[in-house]
This record gives sequence, structure tokens and C-alpha cells, in this order.
Amino acid sequence: MSDQEHLPVDGGTKENTAHSNSNDIVCSTETFDTCVSHITTMTGLSTLASNKPASPDPRYSQIDPINIALRRVFTISEAHPIVEAWHAGLKEYVLDSIRDQTTWVAIDVLRCGYFDRELSRNLVTIIITVESEADSPVWETISRSIREECLARDLKDIDVLVVNGTVVVANEKEEGSFWDSLMDLCQTSCEIGSSIGRVPRATGEEASSSSQGAVAGSLGGYVVVTINGKEKVLAMTSHHVAVGPDNPAVKPNDPDKPLANIPSLSDHRDAMQQQRDDSKRYLEQARKIKNTLKETEVTEHETGATTTPHSQLRRIRLLEKFAAEATDSIEQVQDFDCSFGQVYASSGFSIDWALVECDPNRNRIPTIPNKFPSRLFQEYPRHSSYVFDREDISGIAKFKPGEVVMKYGRSTRTTRGTVNPISSVIRLPLPLPLPLQSQSLISSSMTKSVVEQRCYVGHGKHFQNFSEPGDVGSWIFTTLGGSLAAMLLAQNTVFEQTYATDATAVFADIEGPLGCKVRLPSDETD
Repeated sequence: MSDQEHLPVDGGTKENTAHSNSNDIVCSTETFDTCVSHITTMTGLSTLASNKPASPDPRYSQIDPINIALRRVFTISEAHPIVEAWHAGLKEYVLDSIRDQTTWVAIDVLRCGYFDRELSRNLVTIIITVESEADSPVWETISRSIREECLARDLKDIDVLVVNGTVVVANEKEEGSFWDSLMDLCQTSCEIGSSIGRVPRATGEEASSSSQGAVAGSLGGYVVVTINGKEKVLAMTSHHVAVGPDNPAVKPNDPDKPLANIPSLSDHRDAMQQQRDDSKRYLEQARKIKNTLKETEVTEHETGATTTPHSQLRRIRLLEKFAAEATDSIEQVQDFDCSFGQVYASSGFSIDWALVECDPNRNRIPTIPNKFPSRLFQEYPRHSSYVFDREDISGIAKFKPGEVVMKYGRSTRTTRGTVNPISSVIRLPLPLPLPLQSQSLISSSMTKSVVEQRCYVGHGKHFQNFSEPGDVGSWIFTTLGGSLAAMLLAQNTVFEQTYATDATAVFADIEGPLGCKVRLPSDETD
């Protein structure tokens, strides 16, 4: 950052070598004393407009000297002057400045810096994520212009950072961290955060397009939809996951509806392959130990020495046991029926939601549909005594800037995050269907739609990402009371910030087109 000293800070591992100790500085001598620097971030060279040249990046962490420093983002205070300025015209100025550019995908207003320094020394930064050439002359000019507009509004300690990256809406490349054991994955009862994916419509479709079957996301939870006096309990996830980004909205009376699997076909396949690989690895390790013992026996026979390698024998038995257990688990679930049901209705990727109706012949909805998973309390035991006063998600929470929230998803399970007071502006890869355009829509074209979304950042000392690819569709709930706050939409690949849609907006977007009422199963009817 522009005003940062050379300090040891917290960060990632030495394998993250995309950081540099020097910066290519291109200072401006124009008015308002704005300096433009080329800095190195996780995704390559980036453009930084600040009030002075960027100092060299800190190299190692004071907390963990083995680690290389990584730039982080933090939420800002609701009382910071930029919050009022952003809503008083600064946002429109930024959007107007980049109106003719086609490569930008997100605008965030966050503190950017390093973990183990005082938060105030991590400057508030307008972060523009672009798909390529963040260090180009065009973005130098734009970042300088935005920086000078901030100074004109008496916002002196504001940086403008243009960085290469993208916004990931679903786990299309199957890169999300997969955490379930095979046995946990294939459970008849489908709890919140379960892996979910769509069923390919034709043979070979999954192999031909990642969006047609290899997409894996998260089951957010269950809602009760009331239409014409009749109630249905439906599972909720993302349209992008359950229907596919290239497919239109699903309507309740459509004759040919997409089918959904829990777990997704790709996760079921990959988990079984992992078990096979584990079994082979265990047996190979046992074989090597046996060969070593045979060589030892020959040597002892020649020298007359005698030893009994009990520890090695125990290790062989343990490895063979692990291999047998892996093989047994494959045999138990290789024919597991992953089918859950069919998509009842979906948004067509406006506010990204899909409702899935469980097959009536398969009882896969839990007795308490939105019950908090037991793993949540195992991972955060200090919360179990006071965070939730009931056993399931209930009630709809109102937006509170700075609030600490939780989510439970396919890829990262339980994580905590903080909501930023300034919503982010992102460009989605598809135009929004006109009947379903929400209030969050800013503009739409034939290829991109610009919307505002809540921005969440990982919370806690170890700074775990709030979400990763594959968590799309997860529900976000409050840590005090366990009320539903939002549904996860996407992640930014640069600083791993998460974008999500308020639950109130999601429910309203469902109720409008469908002409229905939506509530959580544990909430009372109106």
C-alpha cells in the first residue's frame, strides 16, 4: 500500500511467490498530488493510485516468520466518511469513470493491507477488479481520476487499486475444497450445506460442458412456499448450480424440469476415486514396509542377530485395516442413489435462487429441515452455549453493518465473516430476465448485468476465507439468534471477499414472480 512501512506481517505460505519486494513507481506531478504505482499482488501487476509512492511489500509475518506476507481486505467502519460520500455521488462517479471499459468485474470499498498491523494503517481502498491488464495506461488514468475525485470530496486517505482477478459464481472447474468423507457425503437425510448439483440432460453432456453437470454448489436450506393455499417444503440453492447459467428460469408449470442430485454427481465420483486412491496408497505403503522387513531378515540371518520389529508389524496391520475400510466404504455407497428431486422454480439468474422439490418417493428432507449441523458446534464449540437459542435457522435478519455472521457450506463448512457497510458492485456474466430484475440491478446489456451485492470478509485471527468455490447457494445466518441473513452468490478471486444477497430480497424475488408466500419451516404463518 502507498503509506505502508516495511513491517513483518501475517500471510500465506512461501509457495505464494506472486509478491514482490519492489514496485514499479510511476508518479504523477498533476494536481492533488496523486501518485500512480505498479505493485505486485497475488494476481500479478496492479495499479495503485495513492497520495505517495507505494513502499516495498513486507516480506514475512511477525506472527509466523515462515510465511510470506499477503495483502488482505477488512471491512470498514460505518462511521467512515467514505460511506456517506459513496452514497452521495462517489459511486456514480466511479461507475461513470469505467463505463466504457469491458474488462472490469467488481468494485469493492474495503480496507486493504496486512493482518498484524493496526487496522487504521490499512487504508480504505476502492478496489476495481478487472479480468486483464490491470497495470495498463488506461487504468492508470482511471485510477488517478477516481483518486483525485476523492481528494476533491476531502477524502484524503483513500487509495484506488486496480487488480487482475475474476468473480466466481459457481464451482464450474471443481476447484473447491472438498471436505466430506464418502460415508458422510452419501446420507439419505440432506442437511443444510450439503453438496448439490444438476443432473445432465443427456449422455455425455457433463463431459462436454462444465456448466452442464460438473457444477457443484451448496444446499442453502429449506423454505415453505404457499401457493393457492397449498404448502410445499422446498430446498433452496443457486439457479447457477441447479439449472445452469445458460438455461432460462424454471416455472412451476414447465413440463420438462431439470433434476438435482445430493450430493452432486461430480462430488460423488471424486469422493469414490479419492477412496480408491487412498486404499492403493495404504497398500503400497504396507508393501514397502514388508519389503524392508524381508531385507532386514536376510541381514539378521547372515549376522546371527535377532530383532522383532513390533512397531513395523503394527503399522502394516494398521495400513491394511485402513485400506480395507476404504474399500468397504466404496462398496457401500458406489450404488448410492444421489437423486433428490426436480427444480420447482428458479430465478433465471436475477437474484440467483432455485427451489428444488424432493421426490415424494424419497424421504430426504430432515425432520427439522434447517437444523444446525452438529459439525458447526464441533468447529465452534464456544458458540454453542450462547449463540443460538434454538436448534434451527429461524427468522429473517435485518442488515447490520459490521455484524459477525456464520455460514455452513459444501467446501468450507463453518466459517465466520463480517458484512461491509458499503455494498459491492459486480458484473454478472448474463443479462437479467426483465420480469425478474431486482432492485439491486444497476444496468444490463446483452452480455453483462451490473448489480449491487452485500460484501462479506472472513473474520477471526487466522483469517479463514468466508467462502470458496462450491459454497455458492449457502445460507448466511447471524451468530446471535441464528436468523437467516443472506444467500451466498459469488467469490472474488483476488482477496477472497464474498458476495451475497439479502434474504429479504431473495424471498421477495420468489414471491413476486410466483405469486406465493415464502417462510422458513420453523417460523409461524402470518
